[in-house]
Amino acid sequence: MHILIIDDNQELVFGLKKLLLEASFDVHTAYALEEGNAALEKQNYDLIILDWMLPDGSGVEFLKMQRQRYNDTTPVLLLSSKGETTEKVEALEAGADDYMQKPFFKH
Repeated sequence: MHILIIDDNQELVFGLKKLLLEASFDVHTAYALEEGNAALEKQNYDLIILDWMLPDGSGVEFLKMQRQRYNDTTPVLLLSSKGETTEKVEALEAGADDYMQKPFFKH
């Protein structure tokens, strides 16, 4: 399974990548939307883990564009520190398959 993580938090990306690699997933990372878009042009992914707020734009707007322009149906887990119900609804309406609020911890 090929997973793309698009998040500017290097510590979070490192941890997620480490856990996913240990579980035998093929993991690619991008720290900005431009990098993520370039990765998506090169390869198809089975899952995208996408941050809401990135240095070069909104992950939600990026997701809307991917869904509309390319008719992309790749499952997307949207990560955000935003925790309001309206923001979760916005993410799901934009095309996210699920939403996870940061921070989260492995117990």
